[in-house]
Amino acid sequence: MNALPFRWLFAALSLCILIEFFSNDRQSQNKRMKDLRRCAAAPIILALAGVVCAQNQTPLVPAGKTLEIAEHIYVIPDQRVNLVSNIGIIVGRDGVLVIDTGMGPKNAETVLGEVKKITSERIAYLTVTHFHPEHGMGAQAFPPGTTIIYSMAQKAELMAKGTDYIRMFKGFSPEIAELLKPVRIIMPNVTFAEEAEVNLGDVSARLLHWGSAHTLGDEFVFLPGDTRGTRKNGPEQIPASSVG
Repeated sequence: MNALPFRWLFAALSLCILIEFFSNDRQSQNKRMKDLRRCAAAPIILALAGVVCAQNQTPLVPAGKTLEIAEHIYVIPDQRVNLVSNIGIIVGRDGVLVIDTGMGPKNAETVLGEVKKITSERIAYLTVTHFHPEHGMGAQAFPPGTTIIYSMAQKAELMAKGTDYIRMFKGFSPEIAELLKPVRIIMPNVTFAEEAEVNLGDVSARLLHWGSAHTLGDEFVFLPGDTRGTRKNGPEQIPASSVG
């Protein structure tokens, strides 16, 4: 692997250490911590940009690679290409839940094509694991009747940072800039605080947000062992029949 991203990472981390070591102006601890957090973000961004440039691959969701990994559950694997997400597809009697769109409407169209190969059921729901462009910036390509569901934290982060992240990602390569050129940021129809349940008739999926990790609004999807649409206490219920 190209060592350049790691040199950038080391240089940025070294700069952080020097800033902290020579900061003897007795400013408040809160301000110093904010400065360090800003500095800590720099190596991550620089390393990501370096890896993408070194790989020199356009981040396209692959067609014809969809796998059935369990009853009702399919995945379009990322093929180990940077900035391609693993796409989840949950197929139920009353509709389909898609998890992530890929980067831009071109990738989302590939996802929609893969769903059509699997089932004739309508795409009832779309959810996104977090707001970064390679995960949700293809939502505009989904059918008008699709209910888009995010956690409240993810929606807030998308509103605050979405435009800046698109601009930053466009700088990674001309190919990525082209994928993101037509993107319109799409807000969810439905939000939830910590948990929501999507009922697809004979299978249910639980959408979970239990705090920040990779981003402030990280979400994961859990399918219980018995997924035949039984109502559970706790999460908000979102039945497929509510969608026109």
